[in-house]
Amino acid sequence: MWQNNLMKNLIFLTIALLIISPVTQANDNDGHVLSCSDPIPKIRWPELCKEGYNLNFLVDYFQGKYNDASYDQYRKCSYIAARARLPKFENSGKSKEEFYEGIDEKNYLIHQNFNTGIRFYYHFSLLAPFKLFNPSVSVEDYAEFIKRDNKRIGNSFYDENFTYGSLNYNQILNIYQKECVLPPTIRLSYAVFLSENLKKPFEEQVWVEEISSNFMSAFTKMDNSGKVEGLEFSEWLIKNESEKAIRDSIVVWNELHDIYLALWVAAGGSDSVTMDDLISDYCIKIHNSPICPYIDSNQNEFDKPLWDNINKAMIAATAIGDGKIMDLPRIEWVKHSYCVQKYGTTRCFEGQ
Repeated sequence: MWQNNLMKNLIFLTIALLIISPVTQANDNDGHVLSCSDPIPKIRWPELCKEGYNLNFLVDYFQGKYNDASYDQYRKCSYIAARARLPKFENSGKSKEEFYEGIDEKNYLIHQNFNTGIRFYYHFSLLAPFKLFNPSVSVEDYAEFIKRDNKRIGNSFYDENFTYGSLNYNQILNIYQKECVLPPTIRLSYAVFLSENLKKPFEEQVWVEEISSNFMSAFTKMDNSGKVEGLEFSEWLIKNESEKAIRDSIVVWNELHDIYLALWVAAGGSDSVTMDDLISDYCIKIHNSPICPYIDSNQNEFDKPLWDNINKAMIAATAIGDGKIMDLPRIEWVKHSYCVQKYGTTRCFEGQ
């Protein structure tokens, strides 16, 4: 039964990922170019050449500066990992008691998340560099190519004694361990992220599907140790999510500013529409409170270029209005806008 070996197999896999993730020095392939007009690439990757794809994503991203494993190894492991999925209760036709058979449901979902993290690793390790060098190829067309290419991998992988359909989950997982853990393929920092996340309780899980919108950017920049822009993978995720939240908050601030400014002008510049209305609306939308949290800007270095850009733009914009906008002195508006663009809140200076 798959339930009996679930914990044993996944624990082994987690330990193996950390112990033998690749950390060797990558080859320096600067300046090397691959072309399907050359005989060796055409023979080695006929499926890519047949589609007319740019092969140069293979140079640094596989057996190069950013990855020690080969493209062919990744394709094979991606194929296996996509099929090493935990059985789903919804497809079982059983009651929950029969399906889980003593396994805690939350613990099962944690391991399912771990399983997803492995599948997504291979998917984005292939897709991100491919799209970087083949931007005109849609994700849908790429998926169709992978689907066709899977038949080639399947034909070479299986023999007459078995097929994918004849294997159960544990058998497929054993194949994955044999083919993709020894030798290693998952880069160390990402493996640490998966391992540490697996240890967290259900309520603290980082759900891979929910953060996967970050993966295209991350895997384009990931080095051969699994770090992204010099940061451990988990640290980069936190930094990127924080920056994304601030980018989103800036969009909301600018949209609300345009709306309230138009209302203020339509009202003839009366005090029936004020900056306080804009600030309150922004805080509710971003922080679910009419008052934004205070973040002390003194904890970080003052961003003078950002301040100057905001201030100079508003000097011209408020010239006719006696240096005010919606009856608020320009400098106060600049403070609020600076805080939004830097910290995602309207309050970051003392006294606000």
